[in-house]
Amino acid sequence: MPDNPQTNLEDLPVYKALKEYRYKKSRDEGIKPYFIFNNAQMEELIRERPRTKSELTNIAGFGEVKAEKYGQDILSILEQYK
Repeated sequence: MPDNPQTNLEDLPVYKALKEYRYKKSRDEGIKPYFIFNNAQMEELIRERPRTKSELTNIAGFGEVKAEKYGQDILSILEQYK
């Protein structure tokens, strides 16, 4: 996370990568992208930077099932852009 509070999260490469993942995954599954995670959850993922599926469940909207289904992919993206 950049130290500059003026940085727009939407401009960060990690934001773009998560958004692209969400879009592709939703198309694969035939569901709306926000069913995977919404923009507020995506911003919290970027701010909190969970490193484990257990930490991922601390993000609002991520229960055991969602963390198990999408967790490894999300954690890998976050790790790529640390």
